[in-house]
Amino acid sequence: MSFSVDVLAQQMQAKLIGLQKTIDIIDVSVDSRSLQNRAGVLFFALVVENHDGHDFIPALLKENVSFFVVERLPEKLP
Repeated sequence: MSFSVDVLAQQMQAKLIGLQKTIDIIDVSVDSRSLQNRAGVLFFALVVENHDGHDFIPALLKENVSFFVVERLPEKLP
């Protein structure tokens, strides 16, 4: 499934960071432990009572996850 990044960012009222205009998404996840195929995953970094999904972004980048929806950028990126 392909998504226009510009349209997705506009619909979410989000700021777009990156150069790709279209991305091929094969899965969407909010739980870094559940990811099977890391390439093509759109990861939503949710902040919940006991966890902050933003804390997992550096490790996910090292595992080839490339697409994220975030509230803020993590301080330490690889």
